[in-house]
Formats: sequence, structure tokens, C-alpha cells
Amino acid sequence: MQPAAPQPQVQPVQPAYMQQPPAQHQQPAPHQQPAQHPAYGYPQQQQQHSYAAPQPPPGPQQPKRKTKRNVLLATLAALVVIAGAVGATLALTGGKDGKDDVGKSGPSVSTSTTAAPVDNPTDGPTADTPTTPAPTTSAPPPSPESHPGIQLADGYHVVIGDPDLKPTEGLDEDMYYYCSSMASECHFGADVTKFVLLDQGEKGSLDTCLKDTRYTREIEVARLSAGSQFCATTDSTVALITFQHASKSTEASTYAVIDVTVWRNAIPPTDDQ
Repeated sequence: MQPAAPQPQVQPVQPAYMQQPPAQHQQPAPHQQPAQHPAYGYPQQQQQHSYAAPQPPPGPQQPKRKTKRNVLLATLAALVVIAGAVGATLALTGGKDGKDDVGKSGPSVSTSTTAAPVDNPTDGPTADTPTTPAPTTSAPPPSPESHPGIQLADGYHVVIGDPDLKPTEGLDEDMYYYCSSMASECHFGADVTKFVLLDQGEKGSLDTCLKDTRYTREIEVARLSAGSQFCATTDSTVALITFQHASKSTEASTYAVIDVTVWRNAIPPTDDQ
């Protein structure tokens, strides 16, 4: 029996990344020259690179942080722009002197105008709308003045406009009393004053005397009785005469006793006065 042949010794196998390439003679690196196109007929030498471990891919570039210097520069740039806009505005408008420059140095971004209020056409009267005249305030009626027991003798008169209505001799003025010696008749007469004899039992007043227009210039005493009334109207004064009685034939003088009520300025003056 032959002895067993010796087995060849097996060398352990190393992984690929552990294997080292065979050492090569390193050439000294020549000085780098600017890239030039290779000359014809001469092959371009390739640079030999040593093997190195793989590098991870570059990540996203981090943003640069703003520094105080950048903020300051941006602020200055904004101020320059604003100053330029202000200068352009003043150059276009021509500027204003004095107080008009106060409060108007900055440019206005927007200008809003408020429309003036428009009157409502229905607020005031129109041509088609009838207007009601304002009511006029009438003056209060004058106060009556009472003058009782006036004794008006034959041939005398009284002036209704006088304050005391004292009888005065003469057949003129507002109202006089006259008796004829031949006919033995007496009457109240006037040259300008208008008389109105009221009906029996009619109560005289200012309103009655102003409305009644049955004018006359003479009223006979024979038509009167105690309490009879007649109106006497001048240009501005109204009087109400109340007959009391006449003198008797046996008396030494001839006269009549009357009560007079006067409303002064009861008639407004006219243009002719």
C-alpha cells in the first residue's frame, strides 16, 4: 500500500476590498501646465490616481445667514429710494413755501376723495310743489277807552282823536251837535267822520262798527232814545256813541248827554295818508 500523497496547502482567500493592488513605481508629478490640445502623433499622458475610499454625496447647501451688515445695507437702500421718490414728487409739483410744506414731506400711497353731499331734491319746494305762506301774526286789537257822561252843547264839537274828548265851540271836526231855532230840531253831524246808526237792540262793538257800512253824515235826535247807539269812524279811530238823553225845553241851555267808547288806531293807515 502506497502512502497518501501530500495535499497541497490552500491559502486563505481575502475579500476584494482587502486586496491591495501591486505596488507600482510612482513617477514624480510634473508641474501642472495649462490644458492644451495634444500634439499630433504624441499620445496624452494620463495621470494615475490612487484608490481612495468613496465619499458621500454632497448635501443641500445651507442658506447664508443674514448679518446685521446686510440688514443695515438694505435699510439704507430703502431710505435712498424713498428720498428719491420725494425729490421727484417735489420737482413735479414745484413745491410750496411756508406752512404748506409741513405734514406733506412723505409721498401718499393713495388719495381718497369724499364726494360732497348732494341735496335731496325732495327736501325743498319745487316748481310743482305748492308752497304754503307763513302765517302772519296779526296785531292784537286796541284796548277801548271809556268816556262817559259827555255834555255836548248846541254849536260845540268833540275831536275823537283827543285824549280827553273835551267839547270845543264850533261846527267842525269829527262830531258836532246842532239845533235849529226855527224848526226846534237837533242832530249830530260831521264833515268827514262817517256815522252808522245801529238797529234797535243791536249791541255795538269794534267789530260791528268796522263791518257795518250804512254810512251817513247826520243823525237826528228824534230818531234816538235812551240807549241808542251809533258808530263814528275816522281815518284811524273808531268810536261807539251811546245816547243817554237830550235837554228839556225848560232848561236854560240846549245840549245832549252821550257816552263815548274809543278804539284808537283800529284802522291801519293807507298809502294816501
